[in-house]
Amino acid sequence: MTEVSNWSTLDIAVKPLDEAVQVEGISDELGKDALTAVTSLFDKNSIDPSWSFFKSSPDIANLNITIKDDKLPNEDHYPAILDAIYSSLGLSHLSHDVIINSSSIRNTVDWASLQIIFEANLDAELPTPPPASISTCIDMILTALGRNVINPIWCFSSDIPQGLILNIALPVSYITHAASKLSEELLKELHEVLLFKKPMIESRIDAVHFCPSIEGVSRSSSGTTGIKYSIDKFCYAVSDTSISFNDLNNDDLTDIIKGNLRLQASKLAGSSRCLDDGMISIGCIEYDPDTFQTRKNGNGEVAHYCDLSFNMNVDLTGPFLFGVYLENEMGTLVGKEICMKRSAEDINYNLSSFGDMFAKRLTGLNYPYIQMQKQTAIYSSNAKDREALAKLCEEVAHFIELSALTENFPIECFSFEPLADDNNNVYKFALGFQCSDSTLINELQLSLNEIRFNNPDLSYWTDSFTKPLIMVHP
Repeated sequence: MTEVSNWSTLDIAVKPLDEAVQVEGISDELGKDALTAVTSLFDKNSIDPSWSFFKSSPDIANLNITIKDDKLPNEDHYPAILDAIYSSLGLSHLSHDVIINSSSIRNTVDWASLQIIFEANLDAELPTPPPASISTCIDMILTALGRNVINPIWCFSSDIPQGLILNIALPVSYITHAASKLSEELLKELHEVLLFKKPMIESRIDAVHFCPSIEGVSRSSSGTTGIKYSIDKFCYAVSDTSISFNDLNNDDLTDIIKGNLRLQASKLAGSSRCLDDGMISIGCIEYDPDTFQTRKNGNGEVAHYCDLSFNMNVDLTGPFLFGVYLENEMGTLVGKEICMKRSAEDINYNLSSFGDMFAKRLTGLNYPYIQMQKQTAIYSSNAKDREALAKLCEEVAHFIELSALTENFPIECFSFEPLADDNNNVYKFALGFQCSDSTLINELQLSLNEIRFNNPDLSYWTDSFTKPLIMVHP
């Protein structure tokens, strides 16, 4: 497992007491002097100089110091910090206020992605780099930037037309500083590793907001119902006596994991319906007995740790943490792997997947979704009698209602066309879905069949939904 150090951002803001006064007069040289004066108050091994910097705007100047969690200053240290700030900047507490805050990088919710973008000219052929070359490039970037504010699990490549992007996720407060550290020499070395020759393939740097998300695993896009996660230093119990991992059952562990995710999901925008009981599914929990650790906390209780892995039907994107402790040390997600089987072991299909996927498509949409759809998918099933048909209509309508996770959810895209002919004993169900997105169309078929499967009566008295009929609009 990857060893992840615990670091925090110590943010020291210098602000004029008179709002009409600006701080533009603080030069970069004075800012660096202040940074040196403050960091000299701490053990040099507790500070990461590569991620400590000064920045200023007309209204405020900031020292961002990256420091180990257990070395953060308390209020007893503040007078010395204030003296260092005022003396190095030549300011006074009568004219300027100094505000000291700190935040754990592990618990950051506002993230950005630093992007190194490679684009080929229209007449150039872009070679496909092997995965090993991409991994080498990401490692080179992490080495150049410094690893203490970046978790490698959130660094990945993505394809674009005639190009490739290397994405490096880090807290928003560090993004400008990170971009400034990417040298032309490093970009040249990345070109060489990827076999991207200039001037046919050029590179540039960009930054975009990185949004952590929690959503149901999409079987139509991933090919499976689950993802295997690996957690290092998972705290499974805190007590005044020794507790073996084997003393816990799967329900105890799944309750810890669900509680962790639900608490962290409350900080994120959007729905977390995929975490509801009946939606989330966790299985194949395994641990490494060679990684057991115990540690006493301040009140004499013993925290028990081990490395853990499990399958889950929830797709996590972002810096999520696991274990009994939320405010102190927690297990870090260090591995994420798509399960190879179409139906992952011990994992059910997450019925929130369709709604989660649709919500993504609707994000930022400033026109009616239905206007852009050029076809209708028609899903059909036969029922044994009128009661089964009515029950199927009821369950599908309820599912679509629960899938409306955004205010602009286009309910008008759906149309019900049940047919009940008692004389000929014909009972047909048809659902129309105006949509040009093949992934959404396939996900809805999977969801409809899961609705049948979860209800014994429907499973017996209705037919499976086969591939929908596509009607192209004139």
